[in-house]
Amino acid sequence: MHPHMTYNSLHIFTDDCLRLDDNPALLNSLKTTHKLYTVFYYGHILKISPPPVHRILFLLDSLKGLHARLDQFGVPLYLIDTPMSVSLRNLIAKWKINRVTTEAANSIVGRKNQKSLEYFLAGFGVKFVTENSTTLYDIRKLPGNIKETEFFKLISKMQPKSPILEDLTLELSKFSSSADLEVNRTVPDPKDFGLTDKVLEKVDRKFFGGEVEAMAQLEKLLMIRCDQETPQNKMELLCDPIALSPAIKFGCISVHTIYTRVSKVKSDHPEVVNRIYDGLKRRDFYILIGGQCANIDNQGSIYTYVLPWDEKAEHQQRFHSGQTGYPIVDAAVAQLKAEGFVHSSIKSVLVKMVTCDLMWLGWQEGVKMFYRWSIDYNSAICGLSWMYGAKSTWLFETMKTSDAPSFDGLNELDPEGEYVKKYLPELTRYPKEYIHTPWRAPLDLQTKMNCVIGLDYPVPLFCDLEARFKLCRERLDVFYNLITKVRRHQAINQLSKRYSNSNNSNNSNNNNNNNTQDFISKIKCTK
Repeated sequence: MHPHMTYNSLHIFTDDCLRLDDNPALLNSLKTTHKLYTVFYYGHILKISPPPVHRILFLLDSLKGLHARLDQFGVPLYLIDTPMSVSLRNLIAKWKINRVTTEAANSIVGRKNQKSLEYFLAGFGVKFVTENSTTLYDIRKLPGNIKETEFFKLISKMQPKSPILEDLTLELSKFSSSADLEVNRTVPDPKDFGLTDKVLEKVDRKFFGGEVEAMAQLEKLLMIRCDQETPQNKMELLCDPIALSPAIKFGCISVHTIYTRVSKVKSDHPEVVNRIYDGLKRRDFYILIGGQCANIDNQGSIYTYVLPWDEKAEHQQRFHSGQTGYPIVDAAVAQLKAEGFVHSSIKSVLVKMVTCDLMWLGWQEGVKMFYRWSIDYNSAICGLSWMYGAKSTWLFETMKTSDAPSFDGLNELDPEGEYVKKYLPELTRYPKEYIHTPWRAPLDLQTKMNCVIGLDYPVPLFCDLEARFKLCRERLDVFYNLITKVRRHQAINQLSKRYSNSNNSNNSNNNNNNNTQDFISKIKCTK
């Protein structure tokens, strides 16, 4: 045996790092490994109800691809549905494991779980090693609670981490071993997760998991983005969607591999490169901020303002069923449910129309929708992007309430209504003048189009878009004015602590705290 090969290593694949290439937790440990075992635990996914159909199918693709790649090197991948702590006790003894490696967690809950795992393994004398490869920059060096502008200033002085360019996957062939027949190696079936044939027949798959597919998606994306002939929105909205976010979410491709590949086209298409870079940087920001809050994607988040959103059950139900009466919203919901994905330009309009521009539903309703249906759901990214679009977070620059309504840009985003018609076939015959506001079409035209509003397609929640938008912005203005007053009272509170003696300070603090609470209660009651 080589003097440095002292470990029987167990590598735990996680659902955000399902690859061999540029997997530092796995590959950096190979030179000191004597025997190698690899596992994936999926028992926690079985507990999700209702099952997120698109993410499960993409996950199973990714596991099959990973399974096949490891088989090429004779390294078995074991798939285990029992609790990790129970399984590890047996595997440590059975395989004489003395080192466990895995991808480092970025969320506060994930880090807590890994710390508990480290203590658990230490009780067996097992070394625990983690490596972070899910972010472009080493965000562990950055402070947690910073605004976006501060974040971009800090990373401008940093260099992105480099991928493992050496083909260390060839090293894996040294660890070829016979499979342990007593441990499951079969990739689970969709039915194991409760996905029935009835559910699956409604799915129109556009994305498939695995390292090979991820690299193909990257090349397709670069080809489309670098095509100067066709408008980008039209190509990306109407063709089969091309996006890297599902592959990045499951770690089928590393952000460092994307960064390195994209760098090669910088001189020819700098605008394409900058767009992709900006997306990767903003993703790092969301993961950094989200990693500080256990409930980033719900109302308890420390980053959100508590706006007085409408909580009408009927409006919420119509949104979740794609029956709002606003074609662009309903088409987006239909696409999300069928394909598990919505293009970013459509999502931007969707977020604003559902929240602060029109429907005045809480951003949490949107997060619930995406949690249920989106392939690339990430609690930090989804939660913060909905907060931002809903103008209800302090993490970004001062929110403007004077910007134009999101629905004003629909004729530019989808001028012929092709996107709407693709996902709402009942509106196929409507002319472009009415495709985004079909309730405004004359009744005889609606009849001629064989789609009468109120019979064949729902009446919108609010017919007068302009009046509704004005009301929503008045609500925002009232809220932001109250927030300013709250901050003033908090500042006075701080001054009272500084200049008063301890007894007077305590009284002043109580009074100011009461005043602050009065303002907060007004905010919550504002309609």
